[in-house]
Amino acid sequence: MSFGAPSAVEYLRGRRAEPKPYVPLVGRLAAAVNQVPADIFLSNATQQANAIQSAYRLFETDAVCTGIDTTLVAEALGADVAWDDDATRFEIERALDSPEDVADPTTATDRGRLPTVVDVGERLVSGLDEAAVVGAVPGPLTTLEATFGDAAALDQTYAKPVRTAIGELGREFGKSGVDALLVYEEAAAFDGETAAAVIAETLEVLGNITGFYDTPLALAPNGYSEAMVDAVLDRAEPAALLLDTDDPTAIADAHPDVRVGGGITADLLSSEPAEITSQVEARCRALPESAFLASGRELPPDVHPTAVHAVREGYADA
Repeated sequence: MSFGAPSAVEYLRGRRAEPKPYVPLVGRLAAAVNQVPADIFLSNATQQANAIQSAYRLFETDAVCTGIDTTLVAEALGADVAWDDDATRFEIERALDSPEDVADPTTATDRGRLPTVVDVGERLVSGLDEAAVVGAVPGPLTTLEATFGDAAALDQTYAKPVRTAIGELGREFGKSGVDALLVYEEAAAFDGETAAAVIAETLEVLGNITGFYDTPLALAPNGYSEAMVDAVLDRAEPAALLLDTDDPTAIADAHPDVRVGGGITADLLSSEPAEITSQVEARCRALPESAFLASGRELPPDVHPTAVHAVREGYADA
């Protein structure tokens, strides 16, 4: 593990109340500020690790995250991906028709860009002394959609290989020494009790892994309805929840045993720097003990660095 991580990690575990961590998800923005093409950033371990470390020094975050790429596991399972210049991200070019077409999920970390992202985790752990290093894992609903496209279903035939592959990625991150795991979702097609059960089962698998390696497990439930967030938290209890919201207080009050991050949103970052700093100060003062300043989504790659600096200034002054 990175040497300076215990403060942030112990907070996420619920073992201490202060200091609260400051966790903007700086992904492709790291590539932009370091003038690395985003497709190279997401495909090359050296470029990604170097850009993330440079962004850490620039933005002074309490945690850094490996590159967020929602197609990683789908590609390793056999779906074809292609770079989309307009979206500046990898997109699915050809999904699989059925679970019978899936490549062996138990060896998923040997294929596609999964070895690259695990290598990034190892490099960040060895190269950073203060920030907590977080391994980003695509979520189960996101991976179901990406792997099977319109054929995706929530039954076990589809969900099991996805859950297995995600678990294998989590295990490799654990071996690499990361300080925490983040399950990152961008799911829109699924909702309801069955979807919540699929998520909870995957969180249980990852929870066993993080329990073995003594690291917190966090969930960024982008695309979930509020009801599904509650349903997931009724079945599973990740250490932390990262929400794309200006005010995480309501969820934090409803689930006091879960550390809830929020407050850094695209709307906030579009304001003038002085206004950003003022809003962040007010948000930090209003956060309950179980909530901290974070972004629930990867920061947009076109955000100006001065906006992120303004967030940091408001956090430091709060």
